[in-house]
Amino acid sequence: MAKHKKLIIWLVIILAIIIAGFLFLQSKKPKTEYVTADVVKGDLNQIVSVTGKINPDSQVNIAFETPGKLVAVYVESGDTVEVGNKLAMIDDSALRLKLSQAEDDLYYQEKTLSHMKKEDDTYSKNQRKAQEAVVSKAEASVEAAKINLGNAVIYSPISGTVIESNYKIGEVITTGISIVTISSSKELIVESKVPESDIIKIENGQKAIISLDAFNKEDDFEAEIYEIDPAATIIQDVVYYKIKLRLLNNNSKFKPGMSADIDVKTAEANNVLMIPLRAIETDDGGEKIVQVLVSNDIINKVKITTGLEGDEGMIEVKSGLKSGEKVITYIRDGK
Repeated sequence: MAKHKKLIIWLVIILAIIIAGFLFLQSKKPKTEYVTADVVKGDLNQIVSVTGKINPDSQVNIAFETPGKLVAVYVESGDTVEVGNKLAMIDDSALRLKLSQAEDDLYYQEKTLSHMKKEDDTYSKNQRKAQEAVVSKAEASVEAAKINLGNAVIYSPISGTVIESNYKIGEVITTGISIVTISSSKELIVESKVPESDIIKIENGQKAIISLDAFNKEDDFEAEIYEIDPAATIIQDVVYYKIKLRLLNNNSKFKPGMSADIDVKTAEANNVLMIPLRAIETDDGGEKIVQVLVSNDIINKVKITTGLEGDEGMIEVKSGLKSGEKVITYIRDGK
């Protein structure tokens, strides 16, 4: 009987040890960890950031219409010019030679036509008409050569101030390359290019904060968008749209060509519920849901509607959540 009691006691002890060991191992087992963010109230801003330059409100880029080697530039940045002032010149020796050759050819063709008219019996009517066409062509060549020679010098089409003069004497200039830029206005604006991914957020009248590399970092200036170019500009296969901003606080230290960092406030929502964008999932029906951590690993999946997507990864929640709730942003599996 005593032996039987001892066996039962030992069995109880062994069972207790097994249970204790199991409980100990369970306590050491890693648990699933939930990274959460609070549903909070605050202000959201949506900002488009681009770069640009200060430029005069009105300016003309002047280029040669005939290619050639640049031999002279008569103005520098800051010079004042009047309409008709000479600005630059390309080597015209080849153009003069072409004009001389065209005039010689015209002289020869006119002389040939005159001879054909005198020898009326020798040449047919069709032959004379053909020669008349040759003379007309030669006359057109002379006029074209005169125009090209005239284009060897560029003149100022407006009165104003030279704000840029890009050239190297001896450089071969192609048509359409700006040599001199002249401003007819003293008002300065900011010009920028906005990528197509952001242009739909941009509207006339929106305010912007401008910071200039030439000024201290804490010096910010206000500006307002007043013009959006409807035509696209393609740079390295990326589509951009030009915008213009009017500086609201002019400064005598502003200079054309200064680089500018531009922050345009495109939208805002004040005193709204918001959560991190990374907390949102999309179900099979295309609806947005979040996982709300209640307590003791209890999780509720909640459908929400969202509003403004602001900066720094935050988004407005219009319905589905309350302030103070905790949404799961990341689940670390306890393995």
